[in-house]
Amino acid sequence: MKRSTVSDHSGRFRVFLFMFMIIAVTGSVMVSECWSGSNHSDTQTVAGDNAAVQSDNGSGQGNDYMTDEEDLDDWEDLEESSDIWDPFETFNRYMFTFNDRLYFWGVKPVATAYSWVMPEPLRESVYNGWQNLATPVRVANCILQLKFKDAGVEIARFFINSIMGIGGLGDPAERMFDLHRSDEDLGQTFATWGVGFGPYLVLPFIGPSCPRDAIGLLGDSYLYPLNYYIGKFWQNAAIRAGKEMNLRSLRLGEYEDFKAASLDPYVAARSAYYQYRKNSVEKTSDYFKSFTLQ
Repeated sequence: MKRSTVSDHSGRFRVFLFMFMIIAVTGSVMVSECWSGSNHSDTQTVAGDNAAVQSDNGSGQGNDYMTDEEDLDDWEDLEESSDIWDPFETFNRYMFTFNDRLYFWGVKPVATAYSWVMPEPLRESVYNGWQNLATPVRVANCILQLKFKDAGVEIARFFINSIMGIGGLGDPAERMFDLHRSDEDLGQTFATWGVGFGPYLVLPFIGPSCPRDAIGLLGDSYLYPLNYYIGKFWQNAAIRAGKEMNLRSLRLGEYEDFKAASLDPYVAARSAYYQYRKNSVEKTSDYFKSFTLQ
């Protein structure tokens, strides 16, 4: 029975990847068709993405749901960066426009209505619950990066928040014991072991990324518990959509401010994401080097 169950979960996950590929290809075709009637100058002013810095994927990136953008000193200065390899810029701009319109036409209206119905403390509790469920992702990557102390902190946080925080809906581990959540994912782990950033990519529904981080996101999903306990693909997809909607409701207005401060939102978001990941990787790599040299 156990082998059959594992096989079923593996089959569902393959179905999930197949469906994602279909959606990605369909989205690119749709954007290509709508793009044919517009010129490149319009592209530069319209392009954007609702996850300009980094979409939260359940790996716990950042110590709070507002910290990704706060790490950037000046969005306008980031637009001047020119050392990012972007051989797929045409495709990336298509995906940027697709994500931008998806945000303004779909995600934002629903997230706004959701925020009216759900008070902010409840939405923060839902956010905390998702982060608590993602503990295995962070623990595994802490261990792979030789951050054994951080792995211990993550395990302690899980038990404290699960018990005292009512299943992780609260975060007494941070408020009462000053135990902060780690900012670790498989993309950072790959970077620690020497894998470079590679070409810049914009993925449909996900936003800014690169091959290293995209593969890392896929790998992290194998450690996410709900992928093994939700029975059907569409149930899993609905729960994931609810998770993302809750997150977007806590970040309403940030993307709009980002676009307003950018001459070319595509270039600004590309630079912002690159700098964000570069800073995260450098902190991890410095720790890894100091540990291995001891």
